[in-house]
Amino acid sequence: MSGQNAKTPKHAGISGDDGFALQEAKKLLDARYYCSNEELSEAMSKWATTLLEPLVKAGSAEAQWLISGNHDGRDLTQEEMDQKHLQRLKEGAAAELPDAMFYLAHHHYEKAEYEEAAILYRKAADTGHAYAKWCLGLDLISGVGVAQDQAAGLKLIEEAGNLYFEGAIQFMSDAYALGKYGFPQDECQAATWQRKLANKNLIRF
Repeated sequence: MSGQNAKTPKHAGISGDDGFALQEAKKLLDARYYCSNEELSEAMSKWATTLLEPLVKAGSAEAQWLISGNHDGRDLTQEEMDQKHLQRLKEGAAAELPDAMFYLAHHHYEKAEYEEAAILYRKAADTGHAYAKWCLGLDLISGVGVAQDQAAGLKLIEEAGNLYFEGAIQFMSDAYALGKYGFPQDECQAATWQRKLANKNLIRF
């Protein structure tokens, strides 16, 4: 699922090395969903589990949440899998895990439950979740699910861009290139933002 690569802050008890392992496990689990080769998908799942197990033993709630969903698709109908996935999102959101709050917000947004979505986007954004900052920023600009506040929305989008979320970077580049949203038309600033798209830490949709 795209977006799970969005950076989250370090949690208590998670060292720099452990934080790296957590991010690598997320990437493997993301890639697994796009892999049509069953053997390779299983190998990525096992590798992710190997990375996560020591973190679970160390008490990482986020690692526990990730590992609990690593084999969700086994022997389940699509409806059962969807229900289990939603329940995991709710449990993770209750534990204030950034990715869980973010994806539960997406679930509400797709059901046109915009106020519920905005509340969860804000909670995830407050942890430093770049994708959530982008989504909440757009909601604030348009007034969807929240009181319209363009200045606050633009601030969040700029923050998401500085965290290398690609949508926010392109937005900022276009805003300066065209002189939109109150930004001065400035080709140098537009180019500076555009160059961020080449950064190795880019977070994609």
